[in-house]
Amino acid sequence: VGADMAVELQGTSVRVVTLWPGAVNTETTTFPNGESVEFAGRGVAALLSDARTDQLEGYNGRVVMVSELAKTFHFTDVD
Repeated sequence: VGADMAVELQGTSVRVVTLWPGAVNTETTTFPNGESVEFAGRGVAALLSDARTDQLEGYNGRVVMVSELAKTFHFTDVD
């Protein structure tokens, strides 16, 4: 869906990035080495505040793992 949206929105200033978190710990489920729900939020914040235009273009229409964004933009999980 994200790739199709990116095609449909070509020529606008809108970029579409689909985030793929790893195993996420919630109130009811815990995984060994699981990510917090805040980790994906930090990824969104990094894209909005730190990503250059060429980086956003590279992510446009792609599925991007949150851990990939963490390595690129140097953020960590809450725990």
